[in-house]
Amino acid sequence: MTLEYLHVVSDEVLDLRPTPAFRTMREQAVHLAELQGVYQLALRGEPVDYDRATEFAPASDRREDVVAAMAERDEEYATLVEALLPGGTEQRLEAWYGITLDGFDGHHVDHERLHQGQWIALTALAGHPQPPEAARLWVL
Repeated sequence: MTLEYLHVVSDEVLDLRPTPAFRTMREQAVHLAELQGVYQLALRGEPVDYDRATEFAPASDRREDVVAAMAERDEEYATLVEALLPGGTEQRLEAWYGITLDGFDGHHVDHERLHQGQWIALTALAGHPQPPEAARLWVL
């Protein structure tokens, strides 16, 4: 659903900032790409270091670059998880506070869903229709 929003919504929606303290959808998307890279450090057995977030940043905040960075993170994720799966989903990721692989996946999904909820609100605030799959899944 994240990628659908990035492909479908207008620049007006991507750059809407309802209050000075609120990140735009575009800024949140860059943040998601960066944080997925940080999270995946744990899958490599490396310490999770949020100061390294910019290492995983898209080439720019242009829609195409953000989508490309997310696709790259997703490919890395699939490869890393595939290598870990023989150890079972209950194995603990010491680099991620000792959480299980299942718990890690749940945390990752919860974080992205939090942003998707914000994106639903931003799209509605802009007076634009929700992307088709989001509207279908969440009956918007």
